[in-house]
Amino acid sequence: MKVVRVLSPSGGSPRTLVSVPLDATVAGVGGGQIAFLYGDRSLHLYSLGSGGSVAFPTGIAMGEDIFGGAVSPDGRRFAFAVVRSATAGSLRLLDIATGVSTTLRTYSSATVDAPTEWVDTRILAETVVGFSDAGPQAAVAIDPSSGAETASTSIAGAAGTAFSPDGMHVFDTTHSPLGDDADSAGGPGPQQPFNTLREFTIGSTPSTLYSAAHHQLSVFAVSDDGSSAVYYNDSSAGGFAGISLSPQFGLFLIHGTTPLQLTHYGEGGRWDAGAFVDAASAAMARHVGSAEQLVLVGPSHSTPVVLDTVAGGDAPAFVSYSPTS
Repeated sequence: MKVVRVLSPSGGSPRTLVSVPLDATVAGVGGGQIAFLYGDRSLHLYSLGSGGSVAFPTGIAMGEDIFGGAVSPDGRRFAFAVVRSATAGSLRLLDIATGVSTTLRTYSSATVDAPTEWVDTRILAETVVGFSDAGPQAAVAIDPSSGAETASTSIAGAAGTAFSPDGMHVFDTTHSPLGDDADSAGGPGPQQPFNTLREFTIGSTPSTLYSAAHHQLSVFAVSDDGSSAVYYNDSSAGGFAGISLSPQFGLFLIHGTTPLQLTHYGEGGRWDAGAFVDAASAAMARHVGSAEQLVLVGPSHSTPVVLDTVAGGDAPAFVSYSPTS
């Protein structure tokens, strides 16, 4: 089973909200709810406050599959993409009060906009190619009333796309030709190592914030206004002498173009996921020994502050912050 834990970043006792099957995947957080898609493709929503739940069939037929998911800010609708074949896809909205699913937009190929987040005036999505090894092709903003794309930026070849909660900013990582192409084995998907950290507003050209040969970067969280991000800086070549104390590797917070090292390489275990809880602090999941922990990191914390520990827990981990419960 997967265990969902809820707690306040300001303190208090963590509590178990619900346990869900291992085949359940997080499909969005919004309106004081967390959504899961179960293995049978049914949608289950749990109140972050009461733990109460509702469940609906998504109407997915044999041979179809769901991509993405986002809960509306008022908690009344759920957006998701469906791919039926190489020539058919759709963007759908499920009314949480009635359980009725309607088609907002149709696609004439398996390339669809898979929702990742829903803010007041836009649904954020990644353009993906269903049933393909290709990575995301674009970061887009969608009009919730029509399904039309209102802004788009190509992210072909990038990975680890992370959107800011205000729905405007995006951080991702990509490969730049720095003479380290042979560091990662070839295969399906984008070229590695992901040695370059980028930032952009949807509809604009990405700008490079950090780039270094033989580094493997992973973005975990973006602040509400998109001014900061937490990322991990790893070695793509299996480590260098002195890497554990190097100022170049470990967990970092970047504000503007200035990175701040929060922990050294390998310090505190393996980092799995994260979310900002205020302008300068992020809650991060890390695996230490045989336990999964939720810790608070940021410039005001000399060392990570442990908020919760789950003995025997392990990745995949999901971390999200909701201002409402």
